[in-house]
Amino acid sequence: MPGHVPTVAQLRPGVLTIHTELDKAVEKYFVSAGFAFVHADSSADVCAVEAVRVEDLDPETVRAGLAVSWKGKEREGVRGEG
Repeated sequence: MPGHVPTVAQLRPGVLTIHTELDKAVEKYFVSAGFAFVHADSSADVCAVEAVRVEDLDPETVRAGLAVSWKGKEREGVRGEG
């Protein structure tokens, strides 16, 4: 998208997909939070608090961490989504 309007976006926890070399190579990362900056030349920068390649994530470790996180939220009186 040449001539893109420069943009700043806040990132929430989720998967960030990076396309390089006209979609020949695709990499996926889990990011916990951060910002994405899109420049007029269509290049982008991402500043993430934490980024881990999706293929490096261990499902059991993720489940355990999520359970601990939600326990803390419940003590604070915060309810989960869904």
